[in-house]
This record gives sequence, structure tokens and C-alpha cells, in this order.
Amino acid sequence: KAMEMFYPKKINYFNAGALKIWAMIYAGKVEEVEEVFKQLAWFIEFPQSMHNVGIHNYLKACTEYIKGDLKEAMNNLNQVGDLIKDKEGWNLGIRIFEIIILLDMDQDDTFFNRLDSLRKHLSKYNVNERIHAIYRILLSISRHSLDFNAVWTECHDQLVEMEEKSPWTPYNHEVIRFDIWLKAK
Repeated sequence: KAMEMFYPKKINYFNAGALKIWAMIYAGKVEEVEEVFKQLAWFIEFPQSMHNVGIHNYLKACTEYIKGDLKEAMNNLNQVGDLIKDKEGWNLGIRIFEIIILLDMDQDDTFFNRLDSLRKHLSKYNVNERIHAIYRILLSISRHSLDFNAVWTECHDQLVEMEEKSPWTPYNHEVIRFDIWLKAK
């Protein structure tokens, strides 16, 4: 109903739609989210709002990932545009989500390259503890040659500590929760 409170083709309409998409993803209503994407499709035409177009495409990538279409998820992730410029926020989420997709696609060599790129990026910027914890777990995945059972044994306490010190927040770049993804592996 929130979208109905705003004029279509205005920023608040888009923001309400994006929040609705986030809520639908978390509620497990991924199949129904396509209608909201259609309602927001007009926004892509406005070059002055490229940041929001990036959010649209990122959320689209997340829904495709949840549906199991990893190739389409990666295609949408590659169209996030200006979001990549947010070096201490969205950029990190994009990098980590790309690594998750690469691991699920069994693209091991690319995973190792992206992990090294993430290491270099983290050395340049001030990021929160949750991101550092995720990086340490990804590094453990690398050290254990992608043996998720060994990683789970080693990193279980790190995950608990991560949730205590730096809990997940729903309205950010970690739409696909790293801890839940790792538990499912």
C-alpha cells in the first residue's frame, strides 16, 4: 500500500517499491516480486538516478539468484552501474555477492581472483567488522580448497561472534545473507 501513497514516476515511489522488494524477498515471495519490478521499470530511463537503477538491478540479481538462475543473477549484478562507486558500502556487497555466485557456479579460479581483489580493496578502506568477518570466512574457504564442511567446523564460532558483534541489517547490500548461505552449503 505504501507505493499507492506516492505519485508514480517519482523518487519516493521508487523508494517505496525498493522497500517492498526487500520485504518480499525476506518474506519468501520472490515469484511475486516481478510485478513490482515492472512497476519500477520506468525508472531505468532516467540517467540522473543511476544510483537507484543500480539498486534496482542489484535487487533483480538477488531475486534471480534465489530463483536459481545464477547466470541471470550475474548478468544483473554486472549492471549495477554507479553503486560500484560506493567503496565502503555497496561495492563491498557487490563483491561479496559476486563471490557467492561464483562459488555456487563452481568457478573456482575466478573465485580466487575475486577474493584477492577483495583483500586489496579491504586494505584501502575502513569497513565494518561484519565485512571483515565475511572476508576471513571466505579466506578459510580458499585455504580449505572449497571444502565447506571443514570451513563450517572452523568458522562456526566466527559466525556466532559475527552475529553478536555486527549483526545483519535488512536494508542494505547483504540481501543474500552470508551466514545463511554458508549454513546451506
